[in-house]
Amino acid sequence: MRKQSFTAKLIYRYTLIVAVPFFLMIVVGTELLQRHDIYKVVSDAQSEIDGYCKTLDSHIDLFYKIQSTVAGNSHITTFLGDYSELTIEQMRNKVVSLTEQIERIVFLSPDVYSIRVFTANPAIPERWPILFSESHLDPDFKDKKWVFNYKAEYLGNLDQLKKPSALFTTELLSNNRHTGYLQVAMEMDKIFPFLYENNVKKTRNFLFYGDVPVYPRQNPAADTILDSRTVSLVQAELQKFPAAATGKKMILTSGGNKMFVWEKMPSTGFFLIHECAIDAVLNKIVVFRVISFIAMAAIGLLVYSYVKGTTSLMMSRLYTIMDGLREVRKGNFNVTVPVLGTDEVAETAAAFNKTTANLRELILKIKQEQNLLTETKVKAMQNQINAHFLYNVLETIKMQAELADQENIVESVTLLGKMMRYCLRWRLSRVTLEEELEYIQSYITILNIRNDYKIELVLDIPDEYRYCEILKMLIQPVVENAFFYGIEPQGIDAVLKITAQEEKKNGILWLKIQDYGNGMTADELEKVMEYVNSGTDPIHNAPGKIGLRNIQERLHVFYGKEFNIEIRSKKEAGTEVCIPIPYTGGTPQ
Repeated sequence: MRKQSFTAKLIYRYTLIVAVPFFLMIVVGTELLQRHDIYKVVSDAQSEIDGYCKTLDSHIDLFYKIQSTVAGNSHITTFLGDYSELTIEQMRNKVVSLTEQIERIVFLSPDVYSIRVFTANPAIPERWPILFSESHLDPDFKDKKWVFNYKAEYLGNLDQLKKPSALFTTELLSNNRHTGYLQVAMEMDKIFPFLYENNVKKTRNFLFYGDVPVYPRQNPAADTILDSRTVSLVQAELQKFPAAATGKKMILTSGGNKMFVWEKMPSTGFFLIHECAIDAVLNKIVVFRVISFIAMAAIGLLVYSYVKGTTSLMMSRLYTIMDGLREVRKGNFNVTVPVLGTDEVAETAAAFNKTTANLRELILKIKQEQNLLTETKVKAMQNQINAHFLYNVLETIKMQAELADQENIVESVTLLGKMMRYCLRWRLSRVTLEEELEYIQSYITILNIRNDYKIELVLDIPDEYRYCEILKMLIQPVVENAFFYGIEPQGIDAVLKITAQEEKKNGILWLKIQDYGNGMTADELEKVMEYVNSGTDPIHNAPGKIGLRNIQERLHVFYGKEFNIEIRSKKEAGTEVCIPIPYTGGTPQ
């Protein structure tokens, strides 16, 4: 498992070195391409809407010019406000003169559909279709400047003058006295031609006056009715940005992705909206991304295959040496490994073979010189040589890794060698608390190198306690249990806390090891404590019971039966193990 895991990590990391930049390049590239294409769509739409606004401005300007011309004509306004009695001939001449002036304005303005004057003077006769009595004017129009899709139904059979039109109404005054109303009308398809366009670009145009949409009654082009959701969104934008002159907004409608570009005409109150579909742009990006990701997957597969083959070939020689080390650890000193190439791994293999040869010679000499030793002592000597041999080989591998600038391997081998030195000193039954903590820190560091999650070791130990003597390997089994049964099953970042608390009344220093892992139920804790205290085995393979029992027995042998470990645990909340040692200041007794 170790071979496969280590090789797999190398393969995956080397593959990611190639794949991640390529993936980022695709994501960033497609994002920039999408922004460019959408910017072009918006730019084209803005150009179109600018043209529409200029057309609409020119038409509205014409309305105001006609209004200014008529309202500024003193002959017309004076006549409409003149209530003096005129002869029939005088009245006829004035009416004819007024209508001829209006007809001349209409003739000079071909886009104007009609101009109507509504007089409040009952003495002036009507002359259709220009001069009307104010009674024909819809009362609602007197307060409205603009009316859309208006049809002058009161004109009877003059159907040619009843086409849907945009109507501009203004009051006529003479010496600040009301004399009537002026209406200027233009056909809807002339004043708003963009609402009637047969557009093949999958675009539509909409118009709002204030916050009310303006629709043509008949439109030979595609449907120009905004859905209610879009109308609500546009009205919300109008309230949110009442002073905005132009803008753009992407709105997701039932028909797909739409881009709405608008322009507000503050002087007139009109709000022009140009809708254009961007499905083609988004679809192009999707297709490009799919093709790119397929290409990336193919390239990634090729890179993975190449890296896997190369890495496996390179690591196979190192694994051969590791297999040899395992054989040596088992006591087989006759193992040799092939020396292939001239690189650092080959040097390590040669050094391994030379070391095993020297060990074989040394063992043979020891057997010859110590043939009177018992079989037990010989085995003990072999085990000691075996342990020192492993340490020497680790130092050799560390040197080779340093030469190859493999910092991670150097750190791992250094920590492992440090731990081996600590473990080999079995002639010492007592160590300082500081030495035990250093060993635990090395142990946690190696766990963090091995695992894909991090264990944070928190040491809350005052300096006055760090150099007191404790039994060797007193804390380490508890830390090991905390890892295997509390932290590792969760497989996530964890915290392991070691504290020292003095109980001065009884002369005891409590060493507390707290993890925040799985914890135990009350029933499980009871069974573990029963085994630790009595040695009975109520539950086979109870978590960590053997190591805890060993600690308890050593406490009894060295300090007395009154020194008993305490365990507190709660399911899913972690476990705290408290170890007592005698302490009266300075060093433990």
